[in-house]
Amino acid sequence: MEEKDNLDIDEEMAKSLQRLVEEETNVAKASVGNNLEKNNTPYNELGNTTEIDINLGATRFIDTDLIHAKIISTANHNDDINNSNNIISNNSANGNIINTNTENYSNKNNINNKDKKQSIYQDIHEHTPKSHGTKNDNNHAEGLSKRNKIIIASVGGIVAAALIIGIVIAVVIHNNKKSSYHYNYEMGMTLYKENNYIDAIKYLEIAFDSTEGKKNLNMMYVLSEAYKNTGNIDKAVEILETALAYNKLNESTLSSLLKLCYDNKKGEKINEIIEEYKDSKIKDVLSEYIVAVPTTSEKPGDFEEAVELMLLAQDDCIIYYTIDGSTPTNNSIQFTDSIKIEKDTVTVKAIAVNEIGVKSEVGEFKFTIDLKAPEAPVLNIEDTNIELGTKIKINNLLEGDKAYYTIDGTTPSTYSLPYNDGIELEEGKYVLSVIVINKHNLSSTVTRKNITVQDKTEYTYNEALSFLKKRMQELNIIGSNGKFSVGGEMADFVYQTKKEISGIQMYYIRLDKKSANGSKVEGYYGVGVSNGQCYKVTDSEGLLLAVVY
Repeated sequence: MEEKDNLDIDEEMAKSLQRLVEEETNVAKASVGNNLEKNNTPYNELGNTTEIDINLGATRFIDTDLIHAKIISTANHNDDINNSNNIISNNSANGNIINTNTENYSNKNNINNKDKKQSIYQDIHEHTPKSHGTKNDNNHAEGLSKRNKIIIASVGGIVAAALIIGIVIAVVIHNNKKSSYHYNYEMGMTLYKENNYIDAIKYLEIAFDSTEGKKNLNMMYVLSEAYKNTGNIDKAVEILETALAYNKLNESTLSSLLKLCYDNKKGEKINEIIEEYKDSKIKDVLSEYIVAVPTTSEKPGDFEEAVELMLLAQDDCIIYYTIDGSTPTNNSIQFTDSIKIEKDTVTVKAIAVNEIGVKSEVGEFKFTIDLKAPEAPVLNIEDTNIELGTKIKINNLLEGDKAYYTIDGTTPSTYSLPYNDGIELEEGKYVLSVIVINKHNLSSTVTRKNITVQDKTEYTYNEALSFLKKRMQELNIIGSNGKFSVGGEMADFVYQTKKEISGIQMYYIRLDKKSANGSKVEGYYGVGVSNGQCYKVTDSEGLLLAVVY
């Protein structure tokens, strides 16, 4: 008989025991009943009438507590009992438990009953007066015969009871063996090696429920594998979690649990495991399953311009983010395009989630946008007198900037005249005011300039010289007496030539300081031939440069 066929042995023995009880009871009662039918007043040993216990020959049910006590008292004879159990089990396989034992005991009973019957008969005749052919003698002999039959029936009942006790003891011992840790562990492991996972689970579960089972990590691993091979992944995971609960820092068990969850796409369970073990001594086991935190195309920090931000993650990951300070989840905004941060301080929080639902830690990126207003517009004209047809331009416009102007001295706004590649004014006098609005709608300060627009004219040298002397007097360089304000030397203006300097046609003039000791060059100046503007001229390695004076 194979060991796995013993799964239902309790049920089989219970049925056999019940059949045996019924047969023995019926036999005993039938025997007693026949005697009662033949003679309702049987004799005792002295030939007197007596009452018969109708249950004398019946099989008695034994108290289970008494049976357990019997088992304990016979603990030193387990080998003999186990041999008996094996005989019963072998006969049970052939369906002969009751018949075989009944036959053996019946043979013994027949021999014993004959011996006993003869002994009783002789004993009675030794103590009873002989009577030949009398009615009393016949009655007496008949009474002895009936009494002997009753005794035989009683002995049969006792033998049956003894047999039942033996069977019950065998069943209890077998049950104890079946419920033991070692028995179920050995059976389960053997069946697992035979790839019989369903039956292996039955035995290993019993072993697992024992105290020893909660300590056997290898057995729990095998039980988990058995569940996995039968398709019960949730139960397989549960068994490995139980193993970890007993030995929390077992790297092998943790690794097996993570692989089982990953292979079966249990991302949320992996998230729970990572959260529990990320700060433990065996956190390195997690490295293979951890999803990297997203990164950003721009390094977080302070910016003077708006930022167009890209979020980056490892392959096959989806990025979810928030910009309101909340922690991102799978229900947050999914990143598909750039994030534009235009002003103030914005904290971007993001997570990456892989294809089975394992998520990264939260990445947090802080960007402060301190937008700057544009600088005041710088015009391409320096003097206040310009020729008719001159185009006034702004030199420092940036991409995205827009400019607006007025010519009556009022402050310009976005409702004023728009600037488009220069400003041209008719002949006359103006107060030109200009502002710049950048792409963030921030405005510059106002640039204002008094401008006189006149038709094209060419000043004479003397007119140009008068413009220069007047400008020097305004700057308190020389006085109205023609002397330097500091030092008192005479100012002597010496004409050099008329030439173009810094793109402007001008009279080129030298200024000397004259004293009793001689003359000394103070500097060089120019006056625009057409605009009358005064300039300070310098020589830079042979290159003359003119700056409005």
